[in-house]
Amino acid sequence: MTMPMTKGQGWLPDLPDARDYAVDSEEISELWNTLGGEAATAKNLPSDVDLREFFPPVYDQAGLNTSTIHACVGLLQYFFVRAFGKTIFPSRMFLYQTALRMSAAERGAGVSFRLLWKAIRNHGIPPEKYWPYSADMLTQVPDSFLYSYAYTYRGIRYCRVDRWDASGEHTLNSVRSLLAAGFPVVFGFSTPSSISRDGDIPFRPLFDHVQGGHAVIAVGYDDNRRSLTRGYLQIRNSWGEDWGDGGYGWLPYAYVRKGLARDFWTLLHPDWLASGEFARPMFSEFRESQS
Repeated sequence: MTMPMTKGQGWLPDLPDARDYAVDSEEISELWNTLGGEAATAKNLPSDVDLREFFPPVYDQAGLNTSTIHACVGLLQYFFVRAFGKTIFPSRMFLYQTALRMSAAERGAGVSFRLLWKAIRNHGIPPEKYWPYSADMLTQVPDSFLYSYAYTYRGIRYCRVDRWDASGEHTLNSVRSLLAAGFPVVFGFSTPSSISRDGDIPFRPLFDHVQGGHAVIAVGYDDNRRSLTRGYLQIRNSWGEDWGDGGYGWLPYAYVRKGLARDFWTLLHPDWLASGEFARPMFSEFRESQS
């Protein structure tokens, strides 16, 4: 049964920017190299990965266009649990309002990942108990003390996974390598009209129309899962636990290969990498395969 689009979406794709750190750039490669060990390659990647155990319960964004905010907050929560065993609850509404003010966007608009990363690094995010997730808060002005949490996130590096000159296959392999190494990835995709509550998103580009753009987190993959196509990314959504399997679903690899899913990002922090919880991903092999 198809799903009436009563839930918010809100993904605004980021245009290519040469200033973005790429996952295989020199600056980011220095961080990867601190991990040591054998890097994952296309030949030794596992056939399936599932990182759901390190995430808290799935949120419900309700009717607000805050899917990118939920994806970014979920990614932060994952890394704090994985690296430190600590569950955090950053204020989603504070992050949303900060990004809206930075972009001078109208209340209720969607925001891009790049803008959110800048908001997190520059202004931080207080705990949600101080600024709850409610549409009523959009008309309120946060207290000045809520900005005192900025120091917590200053060391974060955000990097883009999908190079502007790379094929969909290259991007998919990079995402799989990151997931196998323990790094979830946020991204956006074109929401098909045939999307349903069961969480198994179909790939029917000739039959569906696009209902908007939605952001999620890639938390795993399965090379052997089959439906209309073979190979799926496991995704964490923000439409509540009633959607899919407790809020998680599956997106066909074909979305990435055909450019219907893009704007892939992940996060790094030296303290996370020092925890011993992560492996070193490999990107050079995938890059060379495109030459």
